[in-house]
Amino acid sequence: MGGRRIPRNLRLKLYREVLELREAGISYRKIQRVIKDKYGVEISRSNISYWVRGLHSPLNEPYNHLDTSRERDLAWIAGMLAGDGSIKVNRKGRFLALKVRDRELAEEAARRLANVMGRGRPYAVNRLGDGRYYVQVQSRELVDHLSVRENVFLHLERSPREFIEAFFDCEGGPTGFVKVSGRFGASIEVGNTDRGLLEAVALKLSEMGIRCSVSLHHFRGGLLRDE
Repeated sequence: MGGRRIPRNLRLKLYREVLELREAGISYRKIQRVIKDKYGVEISRSNISYWVRGLHSPLNEPYNHLDTSRERDLAWIAGMLAGDGSIKVNRKGRFLALKVRDRELAEEAARRLANVMGRGRPYAVNRLGDGRYYVQVQSRELVDHLSVRENVFLHLERSPREFIEAFFDCEGGPTGFVKVSGRFGASIEVGNTDRGLLEAVALKLSEMGIRCSVSLHHFRGGLLRDE
């Protein structure tokens, strides 16, 4: 456990204690032992040196701290993740990303992600080789939070409008049909493999006075043909 894998609150506590110990004349090696014994965390001497010399500081890392007070933005991001968003975890860290054809949607994601991560300006929106737009944020706290299914449903419950807006922007689309009477009709449809999620969204839409239903389009493992 070390570096940015340490939760920010603990990292700030370690940072302040390291500075106090060094100011008291304690050597880097002894600071390592004190931190290890007290917190069970190993910090490299180079990291201690960076903190002491002011080259790095957790105080200057607002983008690593998830602002849970931005509930509407978090609900929108949760809805985005339930739609076209994705999570990637590798040796470099934990990432939440969105890849879509709609540039405005990517820019909205970049703005809301910046809001919850404490950034003063939106994240960069890049263009992929296949024409899609791409925005990504690295944050252990955000990924861990939204990886918990109960948290996603909690955001749907607290801020249904924002959640559903993002969910339908990512997954939904209009469709037209001819009724039995011969008259033209239209609706907005959204597809997803998570029936529980769809039923929860449908419930919230019903509470808003919007008629909706959930139905099975095809069975898992079935063959789809596009001719």
